Amino acid sequence: MVSSDVVRGDKDKISTAKDSFSSSLESINGSWQGSSYDSLTSQTQSFISEFFPTIDEQMEAFAKACDKYKEYEENKANLKTANEKLNYYNDCQNSRTKNEKGEYTTDYSSEISSWQKKVTDYTQIKNDLTTEINNALNEASSKTLTATAISETDFSGEAISAYAPQSIPKLSNKN
Repeated sequence: MVSSDVVRGDKDKISTAKDSFSSSLESINGSWQGSSYDSLTSQTQSFISEFFPTIDEQMEAFAKACDKYKEYEENKANLKTANEKLNYYNDCQNSRTKNEKGEYTTDYSSEISSWQKKVTDYTQIKNDLTTEINNALNEASSKTLTATAISETDFSGEAISAYAPQSIPKLSNKN
């Protein structure tokens, strides 16, 4: 599983790329400037203002899911240990012997009760984390990019229309 630090680091790199792209866009100069240039830069800025926040939200939700998954894995290990201990003490309780007076030498019921509670608690935590992970992944995949400013724009001129997107796919992150 990817760590949230990696996701957030990539998110920072995307933010830096956006700033660089915006700066480059603003520095474009040439004799072709005019209404086509104004239209193209306006559309690009509109796209940027929708694209990057959407990506940012998706990545942050995914990073949250990564954090929760790490907790889930730790809890899963704790649950496994608790189940092993519970089974051990149940086996001890079932295989204990009686002394000369016919009394059991050791009673493991308090250990069994303690480990049963831990198994119940870890199971609840596991279920809660599963829900939180699924919610975070759903949040990440529910962020869509519509890019209406780009897709509904009527590009004019042969040079400009060559760069017009035929369709802008919606972005999603499943799994």
